[in-house]
Amino acid sequence: MTLGTNNFTLTYDAAGNLTDDGEAYEYVYDGFGRLRQVKRTDNQNLVAEYWYNGLNHRITMHNDTDSDNDVDASDKKFHLAYTERWQIAATFRDTDSSAKESFIYHNAGLGGFGGSSKLDDVLIRDKDANTAWTTASDGTLEERRYLLHNWRGDVVVIVTDTGTPVEQSRYSPYGVPMGLPIGDVDADGDVDATDASQIQTWIDASQYHVRGDLDLDGDVDTADKTICTNNAGKSLGRGKLSHSSVRNRAGYGGYQLDAAIDSLYHVRHRVLNTTLGRWTRRDPLGYVDGTSVLEYASSSPLNSMDSSGLFAFPPGAPSVPPVCAHPLTGCVQLLPRPSHTPTSNGCSNSPDTYRAANFLPCCNAHDICYDTCGTNKGVCDGNFMQCLVRACRTAYPVPPASNSSSLAACLRRAQLYHQAASYFCAFWEDAQAHACMCCDPPVADAECTPPATPPSLPSLLPPPAPPQFINPWGTTPVIPSGRPWVPGNPRNEPAL
Repeated sequence: MTLGTNNFTLTYDAAGNLTDDGEAYEYVYDGFGRLRQVKRTDNQNLVAEYWYNGLNHRITMHNDTDSDNDVDASDKKFHLAYTERWQIAATFRDTDSSAKESFIYHNAGLGGFGGSSKLDDVLIRDKDANTAWTTASDGTLEERRYLLHNWRGDVVVIVTDTGTPVEQSRYSPYGVPMGLPIGDVDADGDVDATDASQIQTWIDASQYHVRGDLDLDGDVDTADKTICTNNAGKSLGRGKLSHSSVRNRAGYGGYQLDAAIDSLYHVRHRVLNTTLGRWTRRDPLGYVDGTSVLEYASSSPLNSMDSSGLFAFPPGAPSVPPVCAHPLTGCVQLLPRPSHTPTSNGCSNSPDTYRAANFLPCCNAHDICYDTCGTNKGVCDGNFMQCLVRACRTAYPVPPASNSSSLAACLRRAQLYHQAASYFCAFWEDAQAHACMCCDPPVADAECTPPATPPSLPSLLPPPAPPQFINPWGTTPVIPSGRPWVPGNPRNEPAL
């Protein structure tokens, strides 16, 4: 690969994982293709290491916190806690029981479940600011910062709880950050005497300039110059996202920047190298995005993003299915309606076939699953995608290699069918409302008959049998019952 005038030889292992970037770092992976360690090429010192749980969450990060140029037992580990949507909810230091920081995300639409918000639209970060990052939390998160996003979801400005900007960031098309400390009015990456002089020039001329209005009060005055001089010496620039006094990790697309390496973003299933503009490992879904399994956002980062690390989608589209509520939530005696028979209507307004692949049995089975009382929407959708993938592989088996492009196209179409079903709650909710009845007193459904003995809740809603998902690598992990399913999602692999 050529970057500017420099040539680098990229090295990959047999599974398609980047093991050497030819310049600064070497990479080590576990058996599931997850990044475990990063080492310096020149001296083999450990730069960072990570641990994961069975849901594929990166739950621990370990980097050089004592600034001795290696990672060892003297460096503190930090543990990450997640929401059910795979968003980082809090960071804990070492063995602390109280968080060092916590996060709140935008949750617009769908009754607060966030169906209209981007997955990584973090709104608020609360931080334990009166103790050092590597010392024990005092249990109080006294500092609040608001993160402001652009149209793509990049974090571009961080402000205090009073609305004063703290720092700004801009990004290259593939995510290389350009950090701008507040006071850096000439946008060269640092705050120095030149910036203060420019602000004074605007003051003397009674001239307004938005870059000089550091406190956003509508004018450029001595208060703005004071902010600038107070930040003198702060330096960021190209390749640096955030100053150590701010310690922000949410950047390009809202993705999580590595705590030690400013060119790596952890994006759920994969790691994005912004210097190379590509993923460090193959797409777990295979060729669902095209013929390149390392390509980021279909090589169109201004038009697409990829919050899952699985497939590209437009920036305004939701990246994961919403969490849907059962229409009879809260009902204890939830029973199948005796007069109801589950029905199906094929693939509805979509074709029942794609070229040689027959999707009709999959669509019918999906309809029946939705229309059966007590079924889990995530499991129905998961089985649907599994069936579609099987239909594609049956129609276009590989080998022979000549079927590869047809299989990739079929899998992309299957992805669209799955998204059309899984990204909306109304179809499942409406089907469940017709298939189920609530027999709780005093107002019970007309079709209810008093049971001889009140049944217990577990017997009324038995957990659905976990389906099997055949992933592109040929293994068959089990999807845990009741968990919303994302196609090809290693979160649904069994716990290690």
